[in-house]
Amino acid sequence: MAGQKTNEFFVNFSNPEARGWMTDYVSERIEKWGLDIYHHHLGGGILAELCPDKTSDPADRRGATENHYVSGFYSYWDELLKRSPNLTFGYSVVMGRPFDLEMISRAYPVWLTAFDRLAEDAADMQFFNAGLNYFIPVHAVLACFDSKKEVKPAIGRYWWRSYGASGIQFKDDLFAPSFDVNVVRANISETKMLQPLLLGDYYPLMLYEAQ
Repeated sequence: MAGQKTNEFFVNFSNPEARGWMTDYVSERIEKWGLDIYHHHLGGGILAELCPDKTSDPADRRGATENHYVSGFYSYWDELLKRSPNLTFGYSVVMGRPFDLEMISRAYPVWLTAFDRLAEDAADMQFFNAGLNYFIPVHAVLACFDSKKEVKPAIGRYWWRSYGASGIQFKDDLFAPSFDVNVVRANISETKMLQPLLLGDYYPLMLYEAQ
């Protein structure tokens, strides 16, 4: 299926033949390359929004195409896991919206939002994780090191702990002079030490507010 851009195409997971071809294609490469992790980037919206032809539904069948597309996508993932039982799934989305139960029961979210202010403001990231940790304890967030924008390097202990997640992704130039590898290594070690605690019950010590 063609998308909105001339160079953009989507697999129509509601079509059994297309889904079968995609499943075989990816599964063969998982086995051939010995992959342990399958990462799926969902682009700029929730899964249902990636179904370009859903507007063609008649009035009395509105939502049917979207329904088949979404269920077909999950069938695709389930078949991959059936063929490779040890496969781990991860996903990312720039708008951070696909937190439906079907998605988070199958995969780990490793990039929750492209809202860069979260990556540039420690307080915003604290607030972001404070709510999300109730529902998705295992997730990753974005750490911004963009020296070109003169963003404060997010490698200090306060900044790093403000991310408060089980995983952290790095953005932009890791070879910039301002990027201190030794400090980051120490912070990563601390994160790994704290990771098991994130699997327990979550009880905030104080009320958090956006102000």
